[in-house]
Amino acid sequence: MKLDEIYKIVNKEIGIVDEKIKKTIPQRADLFRDACLQILNGKSKRIRPALVLLCAKVLNLRGMKIINLATAVELFHTATLVHDDIIDASTLRRGMETVNVKFGVHSAILVADYLYLNAALLLNGVFDGNSQLNKELSKLILSTVNKMFSGELNQLLKNSISISRKEYFNIISQKTASFFSACCTIPALLTNSNSMQKIALLLYGKNLGLAFQIMDDILDIIGDETKFGKEKGSDIKEGFFTLPIVHFYEHATSDERKKLLHLLTWKKKNLKNIIKLISKYNSLEYAKNVAKSYSKKAKNNIALFPDSEAKRSLVGLCDFVIERDH
Repeated sequence: MKLDEIYKIVNKEIGIVDEKIKKTIPQRADLFRDACLQILNGKSKRIRPALVLLCAKVLNLRGMKIINLATAVELFHTATLVHDDIIDASTLRRGMETVNVKFGVHSAILVADYLYLNAALLLNGVFDGNSQLNKELSKLILSTVNKMFSGELNQLLKNSISISRKEYFNIISQKTASFFSACCTIPALLTNSNSMQKIALLLYGKNLGLAFQIMDDILDIIGDETKFGKEKGSDIKEGFFTLPIVHFYEHATSDERKKLLHLLTWKKKNLKNIIKLISKYNSLEYAKNVAKSYSKKAKNNIALFPDSEAKRSLVGLCDFVIERDH
C-alpha cells in the first residue's frame, strides 16, 4: 500500500500542515532562510503528523487544534533530524545536502533551535484556556523529549560492536518508538477516550515505531541512496551497530567477528563485503522478520477500534513501513 493511498483520508489536512510549516520559514531573503529551506524543502514522508491526524480521525476528532499538533510534531521531528546530522556528520538528508554540510555546523544548530522554538510556540497555544489539557500535553511532550535525548546520548555512549540486543532495543525505543507513541497518544488528550483506547494508541505507536526503525536500520545497509535520501552505511560509519549487526555478532565465530571488525575500518567499498559476511547468518532477513512481528503487534493493538477508513489507513501504515524502500 502506497503512502498516497494511506494518506487519502487526511490529504487535505496534510496540505494545511505543509502550508503552516512554510509560514514558519523566515521571510527575509538571507542565508538563514536558505538554511531553513534546505531541510524543509526536502521530501518528507510526513509519517508523524499523519499519525496525529489519523489517530484523531479514529477518535472522531477534527479542527485546527489537531492541525497545530500535527504541524508541531513535524517541526520537532525535522529539528531532531538536523541535530542528528550534526552529530553523525551526515552529508545527505531527504535527497539533499544536509544543512551542516551546505551551511556549516553553526548555522545547522541555529536552524534546529529555530524549528524547536516554532514547534513549542504551536504547542503552547493549542489548549489556551484549558490548564488541565496544557498540563497533560506538557507532561507528555517533556517526557517524550527526555526519552529521545536519552536515547541519542545512550547511542553515543554505546557506539561499540559489543552493544547488546537489550541495549539496542532500549535505544530505538527511546529515540524513535517514544515519539511515534506520543504522536498517536496526543489526540486522545482531546477526547473522553477510555483508558483502553489510550493504551491501544500508545502501544500501536510504540510497536509501529520499533518496526519503522528496524527497517530504517536495514535500509541503512542495503537501501538505494537515491530512494533512501541519505548516505548508506551511516550507522556503521558512526559506530552504532544495529539489529542485523547485533544478530550476526551473536552467532559469528571469533574469526568472523575479527573479520567484521576489520571491515568496519570504514571504507564505503567494504559495505558489500559486510553484507556478504552477515548474510551467512541471514541477519538481514532475521531483522526484517523482527520488524514484521512489531508491525503485526501494532495492527493487533488497534483491533478494538471499529472499522473505519482511518483505521484501515493505520493498518496500511503497518504494511508500508515493512515494504518501503526509502
